[in-house]
Amino acid sequence: MTMNADTPPATCELCHAQPATTTVFRREWQEHQPACEGCAAIHEDHERKRRRQNLEDVFRRCRAGLIRLPRGMKHDEYEGPPLPDWPWARFDNPTFRELADAVILEAAESWRIEQSALVLAAPTGAAKTASIVAWAYAEQARRLADVDAGGKPQPLDFVFTTGFELAKARAQHQLGAGEAPAVRAALDAKLLLLDEVGFEPMRDRVIFEVVMHRMNQRKPCVLTTGRTEEEFSERYGAATWRRFTETAVLGMSFPTKGGH
Repeated sequence: MTMNADTPPATCELCHAQPATTTVFRREWQEHQPACEGCAAIHEDHERKRRRQNLEDVFRRCRAGLIRLPRGMKHDEYEGPPLPDWPWARFDNPTFRELADAVILEAAESWRIEQSALVLAAPTGAAKTASIVAWAYAEQARRLADVDAGGKPQPLDFVFTTGFELAKARAQHQLGAGEAPAVRAALDAKLLLLDEVGFEPMRDRVIFEVVMHRMNQRKPCVLTTGRTEEEFSERYGAATWRRFTETAVLGMSFPTKGGH
């Protein structure tokens, strides 16, 4: 803050007592106002806590499966499947790291949203879903640390669902009533965590539609499946696998033929 030598020092607009030596941005006024050093420090601490709380509120809502829908739909919010509440599923837990498949763990831990897609393909027991949970908590911690360091808050806004949930939602939705809320949420989510793909009823092409839409729109997506590349391609088409994995981080771990 600079002042003309002939101008009396401004008074802090927060305490109205001390001379102002800097400025702070007051959201309620949408402008910068004079402040003393003490009030500026208190104000910044308050803003940091507010930004952290915003990140935590968004993460809590997404974890609980409380999904906000685009405007114009019949329901503004609906409750989808929650992210599994597994406190042991953390990258810094040695027991989890020992039990999880090493290939799956490495792919999940290295993935960043900017890389567009992550595919985890392995049999049951490889900790695919648990690795998604671990990634979400690690990413949330990274974003909170960025805020603490003075960075811009970037809430981790995501939708967690399963292939079965999408197939069921489409099948049970009334014809002529637009898209099922669960499918609409999967299409429009800032980040989609799509679990257990490959064993849902094949009544229509909802998985294909969701995956291809997100790839075409360059929207990040994490997909887990217990199907091999050949099985996945047979079920959804080779083009779907190729399109989804060509730019994705791929963690695939299946026993080789012969069991070795």
